[in-house]
This record gives sequence, C-alpha cells and structure tokens, in this order.
Amino acid sequence: MTLGVSVFPAELDVARGTLAAASEAGAGTVFTSLHIPEDDPAMVRERAAAIAGLAHDRGMNLIADVEPRVTAAFGDDPWTVLRDLGVTRVRLDDGYTLEESARIARVLPVAFNASTVVPAQAAQAVVPGSCPASGTGGSAEPRPSDPDDPSAALALHNYYPRTWTGLSEEAVRDSARDWHEAGQLVGAFLSGDARRRGPLRAGLPTIEDLRDADPLVQLLVLEDCGCDQVLVGDPALAAGTWRRIARWIRQRVLEVPVVLDTGQPIGPALATALAAPDDTRPDDAQYLVRLRGSRARLRDMDLTGLRGGEPRPRGSLTVELDAAGRYRGEIALTRADLPGDPWVAVLGRVPALSRRLVDLAGGDQRLALSPRSASPTGATECPSHEQTDRRTP
Repeated sequence: MTLGVSVFPAELDVARGTLAAASEAGAGTVFTSLHIPEDDPAMVRERAAAIAGLAHDRGMNLIADVEPRVTAAFGDDPWTVLRDLGVTRVRLDDGYTLEESARIARVLPVAFNASTVVPAQAAQAVVPGSCPASGTGGSAEPRPSDPDDPSAALALHNYYPRTWTGLSEEAVRDSARDWHEAGQLVGAFLSGDARRRGPLRAGLPTIEDLRDADPLVQLLVLEDCGCDQVLVGDPALAAGTWRRIARWIRQRVLEVPVVLDTGQPIGPALATALAAPDDTRPDDAQYLVRLRGSRARLRDMDLTGLRGGEPRPRGSLTVELDAAGRYRGEIALTRADLPGDPWVAVLGRVPALSRRLVDLAGGDQRLALSPRSASPTGATECPSHEQTDRRTP
C-alpha cells in the first residue's frame, strides 16, 4: 500500500508544509482537482502549473482530476499541455466516453473513477495506464503493482465533501475485490484532522463512517479493504498524525494514543514503561490486546499505589496488579466493555476517534502507546479538529 496527499488550487498556502510532511512519511503521489466549483476558472492553468512545480520539487507524481468543462482552459490539446506541465496521470470524472478515455491515454495515463465505473466497462478501454481487458487470450506483459508507477493500472474512488454521501466500508471492500480481479489497482481517500477543505470543511473521505475518525484508523481500514493507494483528501494533517502515519508506513509500528487517568498515581517510571514499543501476543485474545513484553518491563516496578476494580470500558488501558500473580505487570487494551476486576487497574483510555485501532491491532503486531495527560477541562479526545458530528444538519 502506498500513500498520497492532496493539494488544491485554493489551498496553496499550506501546500509546502503538507508536501514536506507527506514526503517524510513516504508519500509518492500528489492528487489535485482542477474542477472545484468554488475555484476561479480563469486561474486553473496557472494554479495547475504551481501544483505541478511543488510536486516536481519533491519528486512526487501528480494525478489531476479533470472533467470536460475545465480542460477547455488548456487549449485545443489539453492533454499534451497537462503532460508538459508535469501531470503524470489524469483521473477522469464524469463526462468521458470509453473511446475518449482511450484517446486521452495515448498522451497521459488514465485513472478511472472507481466509485462510478465498473471494471467491465473499463475493460473495454485497453489503454496504457487504465484497466486491461480481462478474460482475453494472449500473453500480455504483467502490469506494474506499484500505484506510484504512472504506467500501473489504477482506479481511484471519489472523496465526498458533503456529510452522509460517502460510501460504505462494505462497498469499498467489494469494489476493491472486483477491480483486483480485473487486474486493476485501487485507491481511496481519508479525511484530515487539521485543516479541512472549504467551503464545507466536513472532511474528504471515501468511506462515510470514517469521516471523523483518526486518520490512522482510516488508513488501516482502507488498507484492510484492499486499497492499494490511500490519499489524504484534505489539505493538512496534524503534525502528530503525520508522525504516526510515517511510523506505520515505514516501520509498521501501530502508535495508539492514550489519555491517562489523572486519578491514578502514574509516575515517570510507569509512564515511560507504558510508552515503550512492544509486540502484541501472537495468540490474539478476543477481548484484549495484550502486550507481550510488559510483564518483564514492569517486574521490579511498585504497583501497590494503583487502584483496581474499576469498570473497563472499550479502549481502556489496563495493568495487572500484584494479586494477579504471574500475570502481574501485563499491560492490555480492552476491545469490549468489561466489568471491573480488583486485580486490574485502569490507567487510561484510547480517545473515541482512535478507538478502532484496538480492533485493528492483530497478533504479533508492533505497537507503541502514546500516553498523554487529560486536559484541565477533562477532555479525552485528540484536539486536532472539532469534535462535533459534521453529519448533523
């Protein structure tokens, strides 16, 4: 799975910072849309050139989302102009026939709209950078499997600015399976947690139920759905989010944020032990994510001041106390609401927007807790973006 990022003509003020962070995280592709209704059509060519220059400076590919109306701004030969500007692939929105797609692909690689085009339709356009015909004879050479390769066959889902309009997780999973069976790679979008694109600023996800989720949750879910490329839809992510995404992309370390319980006497030594990277046990428990090395790490640590017996809601961070015997010191995260246990102390909780990470952490997974204290107001959520449900009318 590869990572991409979006840069939009009206949001160029944050583009350099976003591209620097994305490049550091391992992103190789920039996505832009050249037909946003709120943008000034007279500026589209100039801004496209600016975005292409930014992508080129970072050594990143550029996918431009286009539709027939906007290409008029690029003259009689828009595809050559776009190619010469530095666009490496065009993603064709509604308005192009398969015959037109084939003609365009003789100049620029094409990505089909995975949300509105089905593989059987795309297979009729046997063109470079689009979907190969399946079920035919011959000895066609295998296509590249890297979505960042412009010659790879790629279908790219929509993002959905308006709340309630995004796709279901099941639909994306089924779509990825169908495109893969047709020999096509698939990409999709996750919404941001810092600056969101206007005018709605409700996020740009492909999957509706992930609209306000932690971007790392979105990334893992889209990867689990079979997406070969995941692009950040919004103009910016929080710095800490980029760091956590980079750890996953580059090291496959799952960094889980945890808000510590201020009512427990968690000293510096215990806080350091909690933050140490660890592996989950290979025998993946139904109700707990158990950290394999935690008992040894806490062997000589005094746990007598910790309070046991409190309920353990889903996403709780817990430690086994002295009464647990050989289980003493084992750190875990709860996957379900569990009753209190006098042998177990609750040390904190994963914020709601990140809580699905507990479900996504499998056996033998490298995992790092990222503990922090609760805010003075008692808030337990990551403050990267507003916590209101944007789907409320």
